[in-house]
Amino acid sequence: MAYAISIGAVAAFLAIYILLRRPIAPIFSRRIDDERFGAEATKLVRSLPLPDKTSQISAAGYASCIKRNIFLLKRKRYGGEFDELLASKDLVKSLSDASSLAGLPSVDKTPRAVILARFCILSCGFDADEECIRRLLEEQNRWRTLCYSEIAAMRDAFKFVLLESLASFYEKLRALAKCSDIATKYVSAPSANKKYASLVKSKLFLSLCAQAAGYKAEFYSEIYDQSFERLREELRAICSSIEKIERFDFSRFYSPLEIYDKYDVFSAAEQGTKHNFLSLAECISDRENLDEFLLAVRVDKYMQTASSGHMALKRFKLAGRNFTVLSQRRDISMLGTALSSNYFMDIYFRPVNRRFTNRSITKILEYENSFEPIYKFRTVNFGISTKGGKLRLYPRLPDGVIEADVAFEFGGVRHALHLRRGDENRLYIGNTRVNGVNAVNLGERPLDITLIVSDKDN
Repeated sequence: MAYAISIGAVAAFLAIYILLRRPIAPIFSRRIDDERFGAEATKLVRSLPLPDKTSQISAAGYASCIKRNIFLLKRKRYGGEFDELLASKDLVKSLSDASSLAGLPSVDKTPRAVILARFCILSCGFDADEECIRRLLEEQNRWRTLCYSEIAAMRDAFKFVLLESLASFYEKLRALAKCSDIATKYVSAPSANKKYASLVKSKLFLSLCAQAAGYKAEFYSEIYDQSFERLREELRAICSSIEKIERFDFSRFYSPLEIYDKYDVFSAAEQGTKHNFLSLAECISDRENLDEFLLAVRVDKYMQTASSGHMALKRFKLAGRNFTVLSQRRDISMLGTALSSNYFMDIYFRPVNRRFTNRSITKILEYENSFEPIYKFRTVNFGISTKGGKLRLYPRLPDGVIEADVAFEFGGVRHALHLRRGDENRLYIGNTRVNGVNAVNLGERPLDITLIVSDKDN
């Protein structure tokens, strides 16, 4: 019954909103289940075309709308009825800077980051659910890698959507207040206010009329209470989401960091230096029409196969001093040179004034380890070979590894190998100990092999 009343309250409120022709379209959000969220997220990211950089977005209109409605809702005639739902100026100001969204990759002049943020917020009942954000951004990266500037501005994209939601909230609250004013006029003089006669189709308007006339109809009061409570819950969710977004670290979803952070030169660099490095990587990616993760892979291959030279030097003397002018193309060789040397990383990318004030990622930089990847690569060699259909084992466990379980497939057959530390080298197939064997034939039967590795030989 409560669910039915809630749906009825939304329908009634929507009818009032449309009839009063409020300037900002209402935004309604309802949480969908996990399975549907995953399906809709996949559908969304795969439906987005390749973005361009023609974003046209402004927060000024929404901020003005909020401030205007808060001012009107403070009027004495409402007797403080809406005071508990009025946001502070600082809260509105914290959401009103959308400058970092200008120039982002966009679809139909809307930044892709905003499209993703809007889907997430409106699919979760205005809640910035961290798990849903993670699933959405990972799905986007599986399809097309989010570029560095998008990740840097992702917090502002979510805040912009929350600003939209807050503006819609105050338009709905203002519509409710205006409807109450109209109900009072209509009850006092119905014939003189015939232009409002169409509003009687709304149960919410009728409930307000009943209250204005002094009636105590439980059904009508319940509709009003449901509408007011729904608005209260909506504001609570929006404010909670603002706090969550401020704490959320979006930088871990920039997938190229999984590669760049392998290099100590990059991982130890200052945040401003990292910003300049990654900004150049994004520019190269745009110029070569290459996914940024694939560019990172190319840089990684470059580091393994090419020198870190490709720079031009010119020396000259002036005023009793020796000067050297160094130049290098802003391409993959510059990224590779920087990754090969702390000196060149600083020469090319360290901010000149040693201060980093770029507002687009200021919030990200407030968090320690902001640029840590989701995981780091580490090569582990267990000394296993299946060449020629024979499992050859060279007893070894990497330093710090006590035991390991390995599942591998050969010829369509899945085998299990268990590595353990012990006092002497021993080999078991199933529960049977095997001696004097350094290779095991891999046939059509799945094998369960246990190898005990002596600490003395490891």
